[in-house]
Amino acid sequence: MSRPSREYDKKLLEMGRKLLPKTGISGFSVRELCDKAGVNLGMFNYHFGTKDKYIEVLVSEIYREFMEGLTLEAGTGKTSLEKLRNALISVAFFIRDRRMEVFAFFEEVVRGNKELMGFAKKNMTAHVSVVLKLVAQCQKDGYVTKASIFSIAPVLIGALAVPNIAVRLLEKSYSSVFFGAAVPLIRNTILSDKLVIERVDLALKAITISGSMGAEK
Repeated sequence: MSRPSREYDKKLLEMGRKLLPKTGISGFSVRELCDKAGVNLGMFNYHFGTKDKYIEVLVSEIYREFMEGLTLEAGTGKTSLEKLRNALISVAFFIRDRRMEVFAFFEEVVRGNKELMGFAKKNMTAHVSVVLKLVAQCQKDGYVTKASIFSIAPVLIGALAVPNIAVRLLEKSYSSVFFGAAVPLIRNTILSDKLVIERVDLALKAITISGSMGAEK
């Protein structure tokens, strides 16, 4: 008996990318997914079996695309500091562009979903390794201070993740206006390309040895 067409799982994964940002994982409905994708429940069960397995496959696909871009950017640049800057910008853009999926996944991890906790621990650490290796190389090359990574990491995480967390909380709590300002305007300003790159440069300035950033530019 031949295997059912992969077009069904592709349709389900494509629709999942559209639904997950809106529903989160806890509110994600397999039946709604199948209805909107035009695929019967039997095909979902055939290809994925369970909701958690489906989420793992979907997140793996998104993460793979992210790592392909990060690996490319991490190899681009004349110096280790340029490569680190490009890698951090790549991570920052990914978190911004995929913030709804990213936070939906980690909200579920925080809630104690053991399957997704195990998946995250096993499969979602490659980007950390890429960045840490670049930081170490920058330290070796004399660009970055020899401070502990436990001091450096919070600086970088603050620049990359915190603005996205703030915006995501704002989006979830306020539909249109926040203290008199339009939420879309706040979001589009804070998460603009210009400010994303500016925050990366400020973070790098905080960890680089005096004069290093100026030499790079």
